[in-house]
Amino acid sequence: METRKIDAKSFRALVKTGILILIFLGCTAIIDIMIAGQDHYVPEYAMHDLEPMISSARIDSEGNWDLSEAEHKEIFYQTGLGKPAVEALIKQCGNRPEKVLELLNAYQKDFFADVAVSSRKFGIITFEEILVDDEGKTISGFRLVPLEDGDIFISTSTHSLGWRHGHAAIVTDAAKGKTMEAVLIGYDSLTQNADKWRKYPSFLLLRMKAGDVSDSKDVADRAAKFARDRMEGLPYGLLTGIPEKAPEPDKIDRTQCAHIVWYPYMQAGYDLDSDGGWLVTPQDIAACEHLEIVQIYGIDPNKVWP
Repeated sequence: METRKIDAKSFRALVKTGILILIFLGCTAIIDIMIAGQDHYVPEYAMHDLEPMISSARIDSEGNWDLSEAEHKEIFYQTGLGKPAVEALIKQCGNRPEKVLELLNAYQKDFFADVAVSSRKFGIITFEEILVDDEGKTISGFRLVPLEDGDIFISTSTHSLGWRHGHAAIVTDAAKGKTMEAVLIGYDSLTQNADKWRKYPSFLLLRMKAGDVSDSKDVADRAAKFARDRMEGLPYGLLTGIPEKAPEPDKIDRTQCAHIVWYPYMQAGYDLDSDGGWLVTPQDIAACEHLEIVQIYGIDPNKVWP
């Protein structure tokens, strides 16, 4: 059997190609290391005692709490919990102030805690940041508030070539803690456990605005059902949106992490892409006027995107 030899010219071309690839990967790593300081936000302002506010909260005869907008803002800055989350926790605690305070203190402790973050290669050019302990093992850094179907998860913790594009998911079964996600090139979209999001050093939970959209709960439920029934098992398509951003459901043949959130809501009648471009990103969804913040962790309350 004849053995083919590589001539000198071909060998030099192969070496040059290898060197260029190594340079490219090296530059990518350096760029991603340079933006690592944006991985987790710890408040620079002081931690306040929430007990006076909670103990003096006005509660009507039906057990409803009358917290002012200023008080909700204070709780948000101290715990990362938006108004919908606070109201859900109050209900969960049976309107008992001591239990509400206990829970808020737990969220506050997580929100102000110093953490260790590790940036790990997640794809050829993609890095993922996760929370780790002193031994470098992955840990969960915070607790999730009660979820609802159609809730939207966003993290800024993934980046490629210096672009902090983030990651997104839609909650398809809140009772079971299930999400639908498109994770990575080469893998089909799949159902995941919501608990995995607690490993990210940045987290944003969004929900349809109840006051802005009259049928917000119905919209969210329909979006969740569509994602659950129609968006699983689709190949990851980085350029999803070309040539058609919103084809008919029976023509959907690929998706990506933000698209898998955007498309079900589009089918339910709402466009969550704030800039209207052909490519929808987690940042576009985070800026959508139809959504409100339920919970943040590791994110500046004044600036939801680095």
